[in-house]
Amino acid sequence: MLCYDRFKMNRVVVTGMGAVSPVGNSLYASWSMIKAGQSGIMPITQFEVTDIPWKVAGSLKDFNAGKYLSPKEILRLDPFVHYAVAAAIMAAEDAGLIGAQLLYSAGVIIGSSRGGIQTMEKALKKKMLISRYSASIIRICLSHALDDNKHGIVIRCSETRG
Repeated sequence: MLCYDRFKMNRVVVTGMGAVSPVGNSLYASWSMIKAGQSGIMPITQFEVTDIPWKVAGSLKDFNAGKYLSPKEILRLDPFVHYAVAAAIMAAEDAGLIGAQLLYSAGVIIGSSRGGIQTMEKALKKKMLISRYSASIIRICLSHALDDNKHGIVIRCSETRG
């Protein structure tokens, strides 16, 4: 059997989705804004942009990490992990997967082009080691007691290396 034929036979079923984006902090809020033609791109207000050529970006608004993580986890984990965990929890809820069901029927695949920048900045200042494994995958698997089926998509500039 050719490699192409083998992949052609496999099927993927999306049972649940979640989203944290500049146009909304849930799949349904994001989709409503997209259908209405709204953009999440706005002038940057989080930091000074005088010396950089880009003045606009897609930033999250009113995201509450406390709905998904403990105060200790919020302080310890990079903000991009907060967003990944929130979207994963929303996807599991959307699919109706709870508790033990997740152990047998779910996996985690994440790809990110710039995840963990704040953690990298802190590590450079403190000369800390950075794990080669994706913090977002690890946190999602821990919060859902998932053991197998963890994969990172490695693309140019991807945060996942393991």
